[in-house]
Amino acid sequence: MVHNGIIEESSRPWASPIVLVKKKDGSTRFCVDYRELNEITIKDCYPLPRIDDTLDALNGSQWFSTLDLKSGYWQVEIQPEDKEKTAFTTGQGLWQFKRLQNANLKLSPKKCRFFRKEVSYLGCIISADGVKTDPEKTKTLVDWPRPEPVHDLRSVLGLCTYYRRFVRNFSAIARPLHKLTEARSSFNWTEECEKSFSSLKQALITSPILTYPRTDKEFILDTDASNEGTGAVPAKNNLQKICREPEGQIARWIQTLQEYDFEIQHGKGTSHGNADVLSRRPCKESCKHCTNAEKKFGMETDISVKVLTTEDTWSSSEVQKAQLEDLAIRPILEKKLNSEDRPSWQEIAPESPAKKRYWAFWDSLHLKDGVLYRKWESDDGISCRWQLILPKSRIQEVLRETHDSASGGHFGVMKTLNKTRERFYWDRLRADVEKWCRECHACESRKGPKTRTKGRLQR
Repeated sequence: MVHNGIIEESSRPWASPIVLVKKKDGSTRFCVDYRELNEITIKDCYPLPRIDDTLDALNGSQWFSTLDLKSGYWQVEIQPEDKEKTAFTTGQGLWQFKRLQNANLKLSPKKCRFFRKEVSYLGCIISADGVKTDPEKTKTLVDWPRPEPVHDLRSVLGLCTYYRRFVRNFSAIARPLHKLTEARSSFNWTEECEKSFSSLKQALITSPILTYPRTDKEFILDTDASNEGTGAVPAKNNLQKICREPEGQIARWIQTLQEYDFEIQHGKGTSHGNADVLSRRPCKESCKHCTNAEKKFGMETDISVKVLTTEDTWSSSEVQKAQLEDLAIRPILEKKLNSEDRPSWQEIAPESPAKKRYWAFWDSLHLKDGVLYRKWESDDGISCRWQLILPKSRIQEVLRETHDSASGGHFGVMKTLNKTRERFYWDRLRADVEKWCRECHACESRKGPKTRTKGRLQR
């Protein structure tokens, strides 16, 4: 590397150990363990492309080529002031990578493939017909012995999960194995686990070829919703999706959908049972995204309008004025006051994300004494809760009441969140509660140090 101008001697305070790794072709890969350096490095937040999006973009392709750079990382330009941070130690001293020109990139011919009908790419085999699993990758799993410690099992599940799109009902098949990796779960390999492991291996070696989506054709999406959740089935791709309703999810869907030209047609539940049955699938008691969670934490109350119980009682006129001064709440409140219909998506599309999220709750927003409330109902419709749509100017006052006050008790995030939701709702409520609890000085002072103090080394 010295002869080829890749590295030079260094006398800087940085140093990382080297690791030599054998490649598939038998040659050696020179690596440097930069984990300590990465810990203090400002992360690059540039989003990497999703693998499934990359594969879907191959629709219509007939011939394929793959390129591989020769020693790719050594062809990347390094800023002069950063060269010292690349320093590594060897038996021959301290060295650092030099600044290389980021041009005239060289390929590794033996690892490139040109004009092929079928190539291996991103762990899959791609062709004009579609995408299938790479036998070279899955064969490793087929010959894999029964994983003993949890660490080995997680490695196996990581590989299987990468190919989950090729396995029908993957989550149901792998559930017994996932249970073994849960915290406080004893590692007890049962007959059910063995059956699950064998089924996954068999499914991967007999997986189908997935065709590319035809973006030049129309897609039909069957959807349905109930008190339990929402269901959706893309009719042409035979995929199924079950979704609960975490905060803001509906609004994010709306924002994504505006990129497309689509037509909504209503149909009876009996005419599209595929999505209808998914939306009515009951969730578990441990579900965190539906009313079961609210029942679990004792949030249900009798039908009554909750009275504001902060230190200073607010009058309806004061609250209405604060809501009208809030830019996200004002347009919704004004239309409700004027008894206007729900604005169309075209009207709301240019507005802020917060306005869009309030718009998504239009049917559950009601006026009481000129003040905007959100009505939350239980599954059976017997009980409900009225949540004041809280303007930004009042958020800190409410959080001081529900967390910092004597009745608040400086509880954790979940208890503070549940207590706040009993009376109030606002955009990004959960994020604000988490931030408030995290930055509470009283709570922080009660916690011990996060790292254990290390004793001095003894001679």
